[in-house]
Amino acid sequence: MGDYHNRIMNLQVGEDMPEENPGRGVYKNGHRDARHAAAEIAAEAEVEIADLREALLDMLESHKTTNMSNGAIQRAEERARTALSMRS
Repeated sequence: MGDYHNRIMNLQVGEDMPEENPGRGVYKNGHRDARHAAAEIAAEAEVEIADLREALLDMLESHKTTNMSNGAIQRAEERARTALSMRS
């Protein structure tokens, strides 16, 4: 699992619900359930991002052998690598 999943799983219960409040337990259970659901969604998104990254790099590799000029290939690769590094 990646960074998004871990960040979500480590979210702490907010301090806006005092410990002495009788609803604190219910609040914490809801927080836990929401955190787990969000982390599962993030894990799915991370798989999709990895698949898209691989497809993009495959596409760039295939364009090297077709009709793109070297300058166009280099610019596309640089943009793709920059975009991908921001998501890693």
